[in-house]
Amino acid sequence: MDSSKIARQMIRRPSISVLTPSIVLWVFSGMGFSLLGYGDDGDKPKSQDLANPPDSTTYAIEMERCRAERPRHFTEDDSLGLTLLSGKSATDKLVRKGTLTLEGHDYVFYLPKLYPKYEKYSSYRIENTSDHGDNTFRNNSTLLSVDQNGDGALTDDENWFANLPIRLGDQMFTITSIAEDGSRIEIKYANLPLTGLVVGRKCPPFSYTTKDGQLITQDTYKGKAFLLDIWSVT
Repeated sequence: MDSSKIARQMIRRPSISVLTPSIVLWVFSGMGFSLLGYGDDGDKPKSQDLANPPDSTTYAIEMERCRAERPRHFTEDDSLGLTLLSGKSATDKLVRKGTLTLEGHDYVFYLPKLYPKYEKYSSYRIENTSDHGDNTFRNNSTLLSVDQNGDGALTDDENWFANLPIRLGDQMFTITSIAEDGSRIEIKYANLPLTGLVVGRKCPPFSYTTKDGQLITQDTYKGKAFLLDIWSVT
């Protein structure tokens, strides 16, 4: 039986599409998410020569004005009930976009609208000054969106905080600057382990220990379909 049939038999949900080897898809489930993927078949990514990683060149992305939207990102300042009652938009406004082409693939970056009367959203920032670390609801660095698959429909998994590494394809980058008016973003290759989930790309390394003391890693499922369900309680 081929891998696509295995994937269809494992899970049947409207939001899940058939996967091909060495790719991942995450599905939100309450406070956690499920990750459906395939064990690495051992092949190195074709998009990068691992013996000769990219240099430290800074890539400049010129950002033009645009009108776009993404699903609203809720923070500690938001209450879902109050937001609905107050009539606030269920989307975030995006006002700048620019394209970075790497190895023949286009990655479209978006910047959100600024709100001068709210200190947290009054400027673009690449540092998180929150006392609560990089908590998704409290990180106050700029939340960018990167259209990885070119479909023009931005989803939650395409959001990246500016103070954290950003995954483009199977490579990691860091944002080094964002122009005050949002007209330019600069990023640089980061020699960091692969992290972050990107639909249609290789699953990042993971490991955990079962209650029986067995160490489970991605290699455990090498060449096999698997479903990894991750939860957190706060």
